[in-house]
Amino acid sequence: MNFIQNFWQNPIIVKELRSRMRRKRSYVILTLFLIFSAGVVSLVYFGIASTNQFAPDPDVRRTLGQAIFITVVLLQLAAVNFVTPAFTAGSIVGEKENQTYELLRTTPVRAKDIVRGKLLSGLLFTLLLLIATIPMQSMAFLFGGIELAELLIATLMLIVTATAFSAIGVFASTLMKRSIPATILSYVIANGGLILLPLVTVIVSALFPYAIDSLDILDPTKNPVGFFFAATFLWILASSNPFIAAVLSEAILIDTGEIFFWTQDITPTFTIYIPSPWMGFVIINLFVAWLFYRGAIRQVAYRPKQ
Repeated sequence: MNFIQNFWQNPIIVKELRSRMRRKRSYVILTLFLIFSAGVVSLVYFGIASTNQFAPDPDVRRTLGQAIFITVVLLQLAAVNFVTPAFTAGSIVGEKENQTYELLRTTPVRAKDIVRGKLLSGLLFTLLLLIATIPMQSMAFLFGGIELAELLIATLMLIVTATAFSAIGVFASTLMKRSIPATILSYVIANGGLILLPLVTVIVSALFPYAIDSLDILDPTKNPVGFFFAATFLWILASSNPFIAAVLSEAILIDTGEIFFWTQDITPTFTIYIPSPWMGFVIINLFVAWLFYRGAIRQVAYRPKQ
């Protein structure tokens, strides 16, 4: 109850939510996103249905359910990627452009309340987009092939990604004096880990296809300590990207049936428990969101010496 009370007592949140939901642009974005998502899901459905007699075949039905689930998750991730930085990057810099920023700082509203209000207003609209597409996920359950745990993990990863992108957008907004540079900066930072890591992985695997296999450090029987540190580094690397973390977590779930941890034998007498990559992704991105959130608060609270 105290959290809800404090939430609605923040004047920045109330003002931002009211102004955002009274704009036609918000409803246009929501409507266009739903139409586009429904169109893509329909294409996937009719594409598979037209080439398979899926009604009597449970395997084909499961394939259809999995295809719909993956399609909707990718659409949700695209919405988080393109919408969240755009909405939050102009939050504080918009006050500067309207010449109301200095006036806002003279009010009794604290810097962290200003940043929190700007961040949550953009984040809540992104969550609205995610919630609006949940009915499409019900089709995946209708055809089968998807467990409730997979839906919950995917939703949690999307929410955490949206939180991190919102914090990045607000931080970029505190650094710039114009909306366009702030938006560009937020997209560059947010998509750095999203695109750069898979690109580097593809380049390294293409240039050095046999180099990694030849390293004794990846052989637990020859170098158990080196294998432990190498596995930890690769786990952090994989957990920092939503695509890689989601694919590996799904592969582990299918192979071992484990959602949270799986085991790896280092020696015949020593076994380690490794968290599923989605758990690392959640922890890493929440930490990133906290860093940018604190950085934005420092930027707003900073007052240069006269």
